[in-house]
Amino acid sequence: LPFHLRLPLANLWLFGPLVEGQLAADPSMNALLRTTTAATMIEGSVKENVLPIRARAAVNFRLLPGDRSADLLEHVRRAVADERVEIRFLHDPSEASPISPLDGAGFPLLQRTIAEVFPAALVAPGLVLGGTDSRQYTRVTPEIFRFTPFVFRPDVLRLAHGTNERL
Repeated sequence: LPFHLRLPLANLWLFGPLVEGQLAADPSMNALLRTTTAATMIEGSVKENVLPIRARAAVNFRLLPGDRSADLLEHVRRAVADERVEIRFLHDPSEASPISPLDGAGFPLLQRTIAEVFPAALVAPGLVLGGTDSRQYTRVTPEIFRFTPFVFRPDVLRLAHGTNERL
């Protein structure tokens, strides 16, 4: 990365609010900062001029590490604030994966290995937005690192979970 980009990232204690503001302004980066919400299924009336007897929506949430599903459910109930609306999990919720420690043996080894293969790459901890099988291994070790060796361009990021999704 050029120096003018590296400087704020290396000094988040000072530039954190500025970096967060820049990330929040881009929808694909905003998902790295907070629990995400996506209404994925909505159904109601069978015709545009008929009032529905019942309406239903399924909303998909991806929890930010540190957020809990019980708190999310309470937040949604407060936001909707209508006792006529039933709000519940359709399936047992998956809690956010724990944050992997950077001071163990795993992360420095991963940094060195990536630097050998991709010398120009900046190796930094981050959040992998997609659900992975790695959550199944948290009982084995706290050092679980997800690695995404891709250059994610903004035009490709906008395709995630949509029509024509691809890498």
